[in-house]
Amino acid sequence: MRILKKAIAITLILIMILSLSACSSGGKEADSIVSMKGYMTDEYRGIEWEDRHYVPFCAILDVDMTKQIGIVDGDENDRVFAYQNYPETQWLVEYYQSGLMDGPFLFREENVTEIPEGLYSEYKWNEGLGE
Repeated sequence: MRILKKAIAITLILIMILSLSACSSGGKEADSIVSMKGYMTDEYRGIEWEDRHYVPFCAILDVDMTKQIGIVDGDENDRVFAYQNYPETQWLVEYYQSGLMDGPFLFREENVTEIPEGLYSEYKWNEGLGE
């Protein structure tokens, strides 16, 4: 009986540790995280991944992010996620985890012209899209 109680206690502790680990990562971690680069223009800060350039589009909700796919400039707090069920070659979500007013921001690959329904951007580099 004593051994059974110890086994149950150990099992509960392991479950708690695994739960805390999943919560701290938001449960949205990818198996392999790719390295992406940030770049600056006169108007905005974009994300470069392989031969693609992503421009800021609009703020979105946390629930619209799916799995984490990358980090920007080696900063583990500057996380990049997939956006809903859209291809990562077209849309990315940047989420800088600072602990202060954190919020996800959607980025559009610069050649994408078809905008998901319900999204709108006020930035001039996105003018005419999604209307």
